[in-house]
Amino acid sequence: RVGINFGAPGDRQDESGTLWVDYPSRGGTSPAIPVKVTGDSPSYFRRHSSLLKGDGVNWVAGSGIEGATTISLTLSPSEPKSPQSYTVRLHFTEPAAVAPGERVFDIALQGKTVASNIDIARESGGSNIAVVREFTNVLVGTDLSIELTSKTGRSVLSGIEIVATSE
Repeated sequence: RVGINFGAPGDRQDESGTLWVDYPSRGGTSPAIPVKVTGDSPSYFRRHSSLLKGDGVNWVAGSGIEGATTISLTLSPSEPKSPQSYTVRLHFTEPAAVAPGERVFDIALQGKTVASNIDIARESGGSNIAVVREFTNVLVGTDLSIELTSKTGRSVLSGIEIVATSE
């Protein structure tokens, strides 16, 4: 199990045992997890975790990336004989004082749309309130692919938690 914490000041482990690795790396040496981000001039945000409430881990939601369109994480150095099943949790917070409907996007995992019309401001009830979306049985060979397709505004994402599921 591993997490990618966008814009975080360093690596940190949560109570469940997930090691959250900062991306981009700023807090020193981190485990090598190849991450590739593309988008419309992606930018990072950070605020103190004491200002956040809601689901998940507040210090994960305290930072994030805006404007990412695709994120790819290499989970295996070579193609396995069969894809591995993972639970993928996407952690969000609305960092700006935007009204519901001003930032809406779709989420696709491995090329398949898994959530449409995501509006964090509407779901959470405002800014600085964490929301976690969980997707089970995501089959991954070498790379996990996440696409965030904006409908209005720019996408936002705080972290990605990946947990291998046993069969």
